[in-house]
Amino acid sequence: MKHTDIIKVYKELFEDAVDWQLWKGIINKERKRKFLESLKIVELAEQVFGANHAGGKLANEINDWHPTLASVHENIKQFCVEYGYGGC
Repeated sequence: MKHTDIIKVYKELFEDAVDWQLWKGIINKERKRKFLESLKIVELAEQVFGANHAGGKLANEINDWHPTLASVHENIKQFCVEYGYGGC
């Protein structure tokens, strides 16, 4: 799988997870908007620096430059089970 394909799938998973968090009441509409704005930075990084840099930028944006909290991992697992994503 190419880096660009991985980034595309990762972005789709991220968008679905944000939608799920809003639906579950974990985040509000403003937080969703901020999360989705971060994807614009990833797209710009991909255009300017290439897929390798964009993948790292996506991970950093999602984590807000901090390690992912254990509670977030649980939300991700719950989302994956509900939406049928394997391997989460």
